[in-house]
Amino acid sequence: MRRSSALLLAALVGLLLLPGVALADTPDPMDGDTLLLAQDDGPAGPQPTPRDAEDNPARDLGDYGDRETPFTWFAAWLLAGLGFVGLALMLAFYRFRVLGPQRDQAST
Repeated sequence: MRRSSALLLAALVGLLLLPGVALADTPDPMDGDTLLLAQDDGPAGPQPTPRDAEDNPARDLGDYGDRETPFTWFAAWLLAGLGFVGLALMLAFYRFRVLGPQRDQAST
């Protein structure tokens, strides 16, 4: 008990000191030595064209007209079902292979 309490106390002290250590090394933005790399000269690059413009290649690439249910919903339900089956198998394995022999040894 004493060992786990000391470990918990050390972890809490470390978590409490971590923000102070992170903020201690930050440079002051009002220093004259700070170099500004970004300047507000307007947007960089060409102006985006509207989505429905005739010459916009993204109109055909995105296939925004298709509103069917995507495959990811089916995959999500399939994986969730497989996860529940796997969890049930792991619990059954634990029940019969681990708890069963423990009870037999305790009764002898």
